[in-house]
Amino acid sequence: MDDHDTGMLWPPAWAAGSQTALEAFIEQSSTGQYTLNVDDNLSQDATYRVQYFGFFDDLVNNADSNYITNNYEDMLTCKIKEIAFLSVNDPIAADFMTVYKNYLQEAWRDDQNRKHSGRKLRMGG
Repeated sequence: MDDHDTGMLWPPAWAAGSQTALEAFIEQSSTGQYTLNVDDNLSQDATYRVQYFGFFDDLVNNADSNYITNNYEDMLTCKIKEIAFLSVNDPIAADFMTVYKNYLQEAWRDDQNRKHSGRKLRMGG
């Protein structure tokens, strides 16, 4: 990410018919924190939902965990078994890959559901 990546933000009022967009940019401070900025002076508070992607902390110690290890243990186990059986050219690795992909699809669906939870959708969801 550059120091001054730009994009357009559409405030919630846009859905009600307003066509006003705000130019926005992200800056990274010397401490590594990112700040979302708007290039206009606003006369009132504006609330935005920002989708954030990041990396989990490295698993260094045996007791370390993260969201994936806590919630998708079976998926990780299948991937580990696939890698292990591939290393010895065992055809059972393909079975573990298939099961892993099913778990991965489930994790993806869960992530999409979390992304939209609590929102009123136009289709009544």
